[in-house]
Amino acid sequence: MPSHPTTPSHPSNPGGHTGPVRPSNPGRPAPVNNHGNWSTPAHNTHMQQTNARVNTVMRSNTRVNILVTGHSNIYVNSYRPVFVTRYSVYNNYYPRWGGYYRPWYRHGFYGGFYYPLYPVYDIHTHFYCPLVFWLYADSWDDNYYRTWYGSDWGSYPVLQTRFSRPGVYYPTVAIRDLALGVASMPMIEQGNFRLGMINLMNQLEQKIAQGLSQPISFGRNDIAITHYQMLEEAITIEGFATTAGRQFSFKALLDLREPSTNLVFVPTSDQQSDAALLELRLLNERIEQLGGTVSYVDAPAPVARRGD
Repeated sequence: MPSHPTTPSHPSNPGGHTGPVRPSNPGRPAPVNNHGNWSTPAHNTHMQQTNARVNTVMRSNTRVNILVTGHSNIYVNSYRPVFVTRYSVYNNYYPRWGGYYRPWYRHGFYGGFYYPLYPVYDIHTHFYCPLVFWLYADSWDDNYYRTWYGSDWGSYPVLQTRFSRPGVYYPTVAIRDLALGVASMPMIEQGNFRLGMINLMNQLEQKIAQGLSQPISFGRNDIAITHYQMLEEAITIEGFATTAGRQFSFKALLDLREPSTNLVFVPTSDQQSDAALLELRLLNERIEQLGGTVSYVDAPAPVARRGD
């Protein structure tokens, strides 16, 4: 198998812009938010609802405040400095990896290195949101979740799904906004989002391990989500994963109605094999079936910028 670039110093050959991006679903509007993600009016409303509930319910609960303060202190003192340092490394990937993945663009795969990385160093300020807390808190607390969900907490067992590796997702604007929006969606969708994020991590590990012919295991910060496209009942996610001294761009579909149909594409070679192209085509077709847009035309690599 051809080798995959392994270090941030890997050179790239970006090439030129060959034309405008051609969306596969030109009739669908593209409501892009200020960080380049494809949002929807419903998702934006859900984010507002989450922030309102955080202020009226979670911040007014003494026990929740004590819990969040404790976890925030752990984050600020133990994890935040590492996140800041990681950004300096991750920010170097964009100009060096653009050329490597460019041949995939015309097949509908841009991947996580195409989009700027917007870090959220102070993700702990959003620990009052249950999905952000679920992604990053080191311990479980039933009272915290019962405060948010009320009687729904016992009615939907999927909400009680635990995340075995908090912090594996590097804190970005994309994952923050996804968590804030999904936290006010119907309970089944919220539970399936949890299952989807676990499944995404597991599938990335399995597929990369298979491509490298060696076992791997992600640690903190090893998966960065840089872009999402919000659909009616699903989410398209793009990002990159770091493991074994290597970096891999990926694209995934999280079905919020039927998580067993989630799909993940992560090429581990520069060869576009028939099997890989078929896997990508099936993913893109599924995205289009669910109302999403897929672009198939080459485009220039963006300039990475610091997030908020």
